[in-house]
Amino acid sequence: MPSDSPAPVVDFSSCFSSCEKRKDKKEASSDNDHLPYHLWYLPEEFRQMAEKELKETDEKKEKALKKLKQLLAAEKNLYIRTDDKYLLGYLRGKKFDVDRAMKMIKNAFKLRTKKKFYDSEDNAIVHDVFRQNFIGFLPYRAKNGSVIMVVKVGLWDPEKVDRDLLMWTVTHCMIHSIEDEATQVAGYSAIIDVRGVGNRHLKMLTVENVLLIVHSTQNCFPGRYKSIHVIGMPKFFAYAWNIAYPFILSFKMQNRIFIHGENLNGLHKHFSTAILPEEYGGELGPFDNSAWHSSILERNDWCLEQRLYGYKS
Repeated sequence: MPSDSPAPVVDFSSCFSSCEKRKDKKEASSDNDHLPYHLWYLPEEFRQMAEKELKETDEKKEKALKKLKQLLAAEKNLYIRTDDKYLLGYLRGKKFDVDRAMKMIKNAFKLRTKKKFYDSEDNAIVHDVFRQNFIGFLPYRAKNGSVIMVVKVGLWDPEKVDRDLLMWTVTHCMIHSIEDEATQVAGYSAIIDVRGVGNRHLKMLTVENVLLIVHSTQNCFPGRYKSIHVIGMPKFFAYAWNIAYPFILSFKMQNRIFIHGENLNGLHKHFSTAILPEEYGGELGPFDNSAWHSSILERNDWCLEQRLYGYKS
């Protein structure tokens, strides 16, 4: 089977200073057409994308925001942000279907209530996880405008970073990134590097944990997932995945997962080598999330405020 086949055939603005330089010391994008991770505005091509893919217009935004705010006001005991930028994240994620956006908001905060990911008054432990450098975003966006998340699963130590802490860490990544309207529109791509995965990781793949990941990803967060690229999946796991995927993923998600093995030529069809770290055949240095993490630290107080929202008893 082809190495870059989509599932179901699975063989399983400020730029970041530490990753900006190419091996040849030139700009990270030789043709200067890769936008940075941080934009904080909506470029014209993104506005056109929103109009084409989401049927977004000023009139539709105004009507949808008004209706969603009315639904939120009527929801008992739910205290959340109601600024336009925040709510547009959910509306864009559901192509301005207000009822579906409202359902996703309720799912998200009900999950937060059940799983207690935000119970701690101090999130220093999350920043300690970021410093382990196995998760973060690349400094430049893909050609389709999506931001690119990297997760090096083999470097994750489940004995030190348990499931709830990992979920809390991923949540930090996502709530910061979705604040950027460009990311709300253009969405996310991900590189999941499973090289080095062993028994200690596989023990975490319980039915409960897998369903939690799927539910939180598909039903609770409004990201537009463009593609997920898995690097180095063991053959025995790929076999199990081929059996399980139809039962846990939406059809759309099934067709946006790609497996590349050790040959990364297929990955380079999706992402220019100019913006990839060297371990993925790219022209940047080794993956380094430190500058991206610094941008998270700068908004740490804001992040702590986010945990105060939700259902109140």
